[in-house]
Amino acid sequence: MRLALLLTLLIPICSLAAPSTQPFGKLPHIVVDAKNKELRVECRAVKADYPLEFLAVMTNTNEYEALVHTDAKPSDLHLGLLMLGLKPGEPIHFDPATKTWHPPTGPAVQIWFEYDKDGVHQRVPAFRWMRDLATKKEPPSYDWVFTGSHIMADGSYAADATGYLVGVINNEISVIDVPSLKSRALEARQWERNSDVMPPTDTPVTMILSPGTAAATTQSVP
Repeated sequence: MRLALLLTLLIPICSLAAPSTQPFGKLPHIVVDAKNKELRVECRAVKADYPLEFLAVMTNTNEYEALVHTDAKPSDLHLGLLMLGLKPGEPIHFDPATKTWHPPTGPAVQIWFEYDKDGVHQRVPAFRWMRDLATKKEPPSYDWVFTGSHIMADGSYAADATGYLVGVINNEISVIDVPSLKSRALEARQWERNSDVMPPTDTPVTMILSPGTAAATTQSVP
């Protein structure tokens, strides 16, 4: 039912979603490479002043707690992932009957950043731009899943209203989230920007997304 509502919302451009016959597709600020199963999103590096809540957000939203911003709309990112053959799962949600939080679910997504730094073209796993607030160490790996945000009561796509594209802690509105329960409380946040790896602020960056392997789900209290 939720997928049907999303397709209705996106119907003006859903004719593009044919990866088996179209090797490339173009959405605003996004290139869909169906043949190689990749989305390439035009972004720029930003300087997060707060512990991270997001990997990527829309321009003029929450750049102060993100690593890149983009003019690409969240609903277009959602459509691009559909064009790669992925189906959204479910955002984090609370079950009042059992008084428990259920972690986000969905197909795994791998994310890279491609950019030029000091005259060298680089492509690195996106999580390398993150480091632990306490230890200053990079995470050895990181999992993301395509949850797909949700449709609001007025029929709009929720993430388009907030600009939330990719989170590093749980947010029920983000298009892509982490598959474990991670608190949004400021004091509970684990990651900051890794200034040792990141290029200068406003550097053009291509965020590359592709289907990944199944991500593990870790239960914890949000």
